[in-house]
Amino acid sequence: MNNGFSRFMGIFFEPVKTMQRLHEKSPWYEPFIVILITSIIFAYITFPIQVKDRVEMIKSSTKLSQRITEEQLEKIANPGEKSRIIQTLINSLIALIFPFLIFTGTLTIIIKMLGGEGSFKEFWCATLYSSYIDYFLGSGVKSALVMLKKTYLTVSTGISIFFPALTYKDPIYHVLTFIDFFTIWSYIVLSFGVSKFTKFSLKKSLIILGIIFLLRLAILSITTILSFKIYS
Repeated sequence: MNNGFSRFMGIFFEPVKTMQRLHEKSPWYEPFIVILITSIIFAYITFPIQVKDRVEMIKSSTKLSQRITEEQLEKIANPGEKSRIIQTLINSLIALIFPFLIFTGTLTIIIKMLGGEGSFKEFWCATLYSSYIDYFLGSGVKSALVMLKKTYLTVSTGISIFFPALTYKDPIYHVLTFIDFFTIWSYIVLSFGVSKFTKFSLKKSLIILGIIFLLRLAILSITTILSFKIYS
């Protein structure tokens, strides 16, 4: 049965068949709504821990602790329920819409430069469905770990877990967390849809997504390293 639930389950258990069945008129809003709602729930539940970690990072940063007054730090440490709801909603929307638009736009441009078929809407749809893996399952696993550990700072589903000596104060720790297992899994699943829409081979589709993954990694790594130099 080709309904929303079967498409959701298919991404995890029959990814090739599920991605091959997608087309321009597939309901892209299904994964978007599911991912948005779950992102809001995860962010709301873990909000107090996020706040605690934020305060700890400010106190541990010489430059930030000098710039922020005790009164400002008190407000950050004790946000009201209204602030919690507003921040959760705004941050969840921003964290979804802009990355998806940038990613899909980049993917479309690269494919068109290589002479591939397919439209922005088709790639947008395939991207959202493959994101069930990292934005739904991956975020759920991370949120559960955050609740168990009572901190975001040492939670990772990337290769940084193989380097226990590193801490969140090391820039390389954050770089390694960007090489995330759920993200890699979602890119592999997305390659099935890209192959279908572009008429490219699966190997070529994987190479294209690999290039985008490396570009993303480079941008995030540079941003992280610069932020450490500015605020540490």
